[in-house]
Amino acid sequence: MGVSLIGIIAIIFTFGIAILAHEFGHFLVAKILGVGVETFSLGMGKKILKIKRGGTTYCLSMIPFGGYVVLKGAMSKEMEEQIQKEQKQNEAEGAETPKEEKKKSLPELVSEDILMLRNKPLPVKIAIYASGVFFNYLMAIITFTVIMMAGVEIPAPKAPVLGYIRSGSFTEKLGVQKGDMVTAVNGKPIENFNQIYEHMDILMKSNVTTMTLSLKHEKDPVAYEAQVALVKNSPEFRGFLESFNPPFEPYIEEVVYNQPAEKAGIQSGDTIVAVNDKPTQDWMQLVEIIRKSAGVPLRLKIKRGGEYLEKVAIPSGRPEDPKTGQLGIVRGDPNKMIKKLGPVEAFSESVVTSYRIMEFIVINTYQLFSRFNVREIRENMGGPVAIAIESYRQAKSGLQNYFYFFGTLNIMFLVLNILPLPILDGGHILFSVIEAIFKRPISAKLLVRIYSVMIILLIALALLVTYNDIIGNLWRIKLW
Repeated sequence: MGVSLIGIIAIIFTFGIAILAHEFGHFLVAKILGVGVETFSLGMGKKILKIKRGGTTYCLSMIPFGGYVVLKGAMSKEMEEQIQKEQKQNEAEGAETPKEEKKKSLPELVSEDILMLRNKPLPVKIAIYASGVFFNYLMAIITFTVIMMAGVEIPAPKAPVLGYIRSGSFTEKLGVQKGDMVTAVNGKPIENFNQIYEHMDILMKSNVTTMTLSLKHEKDPVAYEAQVALVKNSPEFRGFLESFNPPFEPYIEEVVYNQPAEKAGIQSGDTIVAVNDKPTQDWMQLVEIIRKSAGVPLRLKIKRGGEYLEKVAIPSGRPEDPKTGQLGIVRGDPNKMIKKLGPVEAFSESVVTSYRIMEFIVINTYQLFSRFNVREIRENMGGPVAIAIESYRQAKSGLQNYFYFFGTLNIMFLVLNILPLPILDGGHILFSVIEAIFKRPISAKLLVRIYSVMIILLIALALLVTYNDIIGNLWRIKLW
């Protein structure tokens, strides 16, 4: 796998812009609300260029990943006393502290954001603390809106004809066969397969409990009916949906990060035409084979462009069900059309998309940690290394895929930073609300202890996640 320049640029852009948007939010809202900003840095690490304008020092720093904001304000007397006490204690113990470190002791560093705004009204504090995640949200909205206005590839409408039906499934028990055509749902004519799902949603929202499908067998013009109870979480309804799809060729839209398919060299855009020398013509047929093959090597015949390749992949067991295999591939459709939206419609759709992504992240994260499956958590946790690799992969697969990933990453930053934990923006908001309720500041000593413990935990977590990323990606070395 050769090194891609666009992939390298994507890594820098991903970290730089997403984190910079967050810090710029804090900077802009602080300025608007009359809170001084001492430093605004583009990039991290050693400063290579500094310009002072209007009381703010604007810096260009060496590491082009993100940036940071230092608010301007006076320390509380309580905090100053705490800092002086620590410095005197260090001097008494004979510890030498460099001058630059005396300016920024540990208590000052970890509690700085809270202390700089301690004397400001609660709405001002919340606005400044929340502005970072708001700008990440805004960045996601803008990204998705531009994508939708430029044109999104979507599958072309499919005829309402049924594809592969799993043996013994509820759909098969209804008498439905592969190749049958759906002509109507509850008496309303159907022109393409998506309309079946649309009518199903309408019926369920209208509290209709039964869906009647009018169908025709492929070789028999006589119509027949099949009835399905619309009970959302019932085994019958789930079984029906699982084996009720149009024909999908085994075309791979996306290969999941660090899963067996990627490790086997399978790529987005590949079509699996045979498994162990047996032809596969439908995606659901392929899924059934994979699910039954956890830990069993599969010889996959791949069609990539105009050539045929052979890959060997070993499906891993699902963390929640080790006997059920998975390769880490996402179904796609090579028959696509371009859909462009106007500015208003694109903006509206981007808001809906952002909400769905946020909901997906929150629900799946909760389920992941509530199950507390160590292997599952390890496989689904990613840090800077994982983000960099995924940025690289998505950029190589196409700009649309990359920018969708970039927008999603901004939503992830939002969800992470709004958590009510010390150090994070949500923690700052929580402490500010507590101080407002009790009408007294949290003691500097307590703040220092809380923040110091949290810093240690975050550093430990960062090291653990990065170690996990590196160990989990060692197999990539052979590709370079």
